[in-house]
Amino acid sequence: MHIFLLLLIFNVFYLSGWTVQARNIPLHPLKIEKTSLKSNKLSPGSNTELKLEVSLLKDHHAYSDQFRLRSKPPEALKIGNIHVNPIVEFYDNFTKKNKQGIEGSATISAVIEIPENVILGENTYQIELVYQACTSTYCHLPKTANTSIKIEVISADDQQKNHSINPNSNSETELSKAQKRGWLSLILFVFIAGLLTGFTPCIFPMIPITISVLHGHKKKLTHFQGFLRSCMYVFGIAITYVLLGLFAASTGSLFGSLLGHPLVASLLAVIFFMMAISMFGAFEIKLPSFIESKLLSTKTDASYKGIFIAGLLAGIVASPCVGPVLVSILTLVAQSQDLILGAILLFTFALGFGSLFILLGTFGEVVKKLPKAGHWMIEIKELFGWIMIGLAMFYLAPVLSNKYWYLLLAIILISFSSILGAFTGSQDKSKSELLKKGWMLTFFIIGVFLIIKELIPLQNSISNPLQYNHKISTSISWQEYSKDIFNKAKQEGRGVIVDFYADWCAACKDLESDTFNGKEVQKLKDQFIWVKFDATQTSDKFDKLRKKYEILGLPHLVFYNPSGKWLKDETLTGFEDSKSFSERMKRVLSN
Repeated sequence: MHIFLLLLIFNVFYLSGWTVQARNIPLHPLKIEKTSLKSNKLSPGSNTELKLEVSLLKDHHAYSDQFRLRSKPPEALKIGNIHVNPIVEFYDNFTKKNKQGIEGSATISAVIEIPENVILGENTYQIELVYQACTSTYCHLPKTANTSIKIEVISADDQQKNHSINPNSNSETELSKAQKRGWLSLILFVFIAGLLTGFTPCIFPMIPITISVLHGHKKKLTHFQGFLRSCMYVFGIAITYVLLGLFAASTGSLFGSLLGHPLVASLLAVIFFMMAISMFGAFEIKLPSFIESKLLSTKTDASYKGIFIAGLLAGIVASPCVGPVLVSILTLVAQSQDLILGAILLFTFALGFGSLFILLGTFGEVVKKLPKAGHWMIEIKELFGWIMIGLAMFYLAPVLSNKYWYLLLAIILISFSSILGAFTGSQDKSKSELLKKGWMLTFFIIGVFLIIKELIPLQNSISNPLQYNHKISTSISWQEYSKDIFNKAKQEGRGVIVDFYADWCAACKDLESDTFNGKEVQKLKDQFIWVKFDATQTSDKFDKLRKKYEILGLPHLVFYNPSGKWLKDETLTGFEDSKSFSERMKRVLSN
């Protein structure tokens, strides 16, 4: 348990920064090397597998959840879920998280289906692959790579003669692909996650209710009857989570974009913080009385229908306890957009989670052998509380700039470690209590270190201690993009800086928090009109400006001199430190 906690804290406190400026941005970082079909002879309404072999430029990666395949026009073909192989994991500087995607070469495949009303004969279809590629310092806007395929549309009778589709071999291929993609390992992992979740202290209050539901009537049950009843109960729980999985898979990018929205991410962070505080003992999450009454009422309803309904309700009741794991699985399912995978993973999770209930239902006497409540439950609850804090900070990472993220983390560590016993004397000198105190002191020291790191730049203060007595006004007055801005700047003899940014762009946040607040930049700021353009969502206006300013990635800054001339050579894409940026500003003013 302590090793797991150490690994968790190590990941939470991992520090990284931006140091390189992107230059010479390639127009097309991804290239389709080869396009192939499993069968190029199809009957109307039938399907086949499309494969694209792609290659990425060196030092680039592309996110697996951003790939989209579409036909032109869209109604020409139906395209199924995308599968990418091989998938690699890398640390993403933009989101400050580990992400999955491709590097170098990869194969992208999907099942395509031709419509029923297609004309017989040879047909050519245009295919677009949508992707987003990034380097360590900048991220391209979503791009498309184009290719074409030729399919000879034949009658259904001719297709059967040609044996173009063999269902048995196809299912074997899909199974082998699933094994290569690691689905079996993933399913096993999800089952174990559900199993461990079922043994958390948060679930323990449900045990008496479950026993009442399964064994509450007077008739004594055999082990087999108890097994059947408990399976029906767990099946009800599973249906609740499977429906969530199907929703996540069917909404796909919508579900993923909702999780990535700053407001939704902030709400999730607040929920996890509240759950953490609950785990630390500030308050208790109890079952609503009306739900508890409904569950207990099944004692008089010995039918499988009543037990199934109780299971449905239990799945909802347990949601706060399984929330962190459940959200992680739903996010994975949303990225895959695979309905079958979504149903399987959520059913497997529910099966693992419900294993304890099956055990209790089959062998009612085993409840007497469960660990009794004690101090160990408090320790486990506190461990889960720290995990909740880690998850909350995980969701806040793309919302807050690095500085404020680390400051918030420092405040949390200092506050909770102090409350949970970093400096509290205790007569209990047991090994576990001393170990806990050691952890709390460690968290407190880490929090103090982060405060010092973010608020007191030691290196600069040592090299020039008088510098910190000179306060600079760091406020920059940002304007919305409009043509009138350029006329106004020309009349006032000022330059213009246009900053194209996005909410997901970490380098954009670093520019604003670090570069723009630099001493030299602040001295020159009033000689420019500063303009911001939000490129988080595409729009017709942004598309026009993207073509005009040749925007390939973000952040992207455009400079106009006081005469109103656009200085194309001074365009900046990527992060740049304050000193270099101020030199760029001087060149713009003197040009």
